[in-house]
Amino acid sequence: MDVNELFRSASASIRKYFANDFTGFWLIDKQSNKLECVVLDFPGGKGFLADIAAEVTDHDLERMRTRTPAIRSQQDIDKLPPAVLERLKAESIVALADAP
Repeated sequence: MDVNELFRSASASIRKYFANDFTGFWLIDKQSNKLECVVLDFPGGKGFLADIAAEVTDHDLERMRTRTPAIRSQQDIDKLPPAVLERLKAESIVALADAP
């Protein structure tokens, strides 16, 4: 199974339990601490989008490293990388739950 198939399967499983409108996966390269891959799944809209180029903040990297969950409001979403923010706004996403 390639990485995109794995994420599609995981997204479908998560959606079955949480009835969420969107699932996103962010992979961080441990060596460089840079975002390696962003995968977003909007099953009711644009569908599956992979390899979206985006930068993350040091704060986000630290939350991912320490596995700190968060609930993001619209104001928090507005601070996301432009490539991700644009897609969330297009799908009318107004809140997120992060589970690093």
